[in-house]
Amino acid sequence: MRPAEDRDLRARKARDAALILPLMGLLLLTPPFAQVFANESRIFGVPTVVAYVFAIWAALIFVALRLSALLSSDEPTQPTDD
Repeated sequence: MRPAEDRDLRARKARDAALILPLMGLLLLTPPFAQVFANESRIFGVPTVVAYVFAIWAALIFVALRLSALLSSDEPTQPTDD
């Protein structure tokens, strides 16, 4: 595979992942998934459901940060008209 095709494939995969990321976040934060952690147990004094929501939120931010770096580095530069 040529480097240009490899770069296009990586960019396409990153765009697909960027499309799926909010959908996965929405799915993981819906009540049926969050209810699994809604019990009396605590993690370092924090209810498990709160820890779960925070962990999903932090993971979404981290993955979005990584995807934005991939997408911005793979975009071709636009030629300027001088």
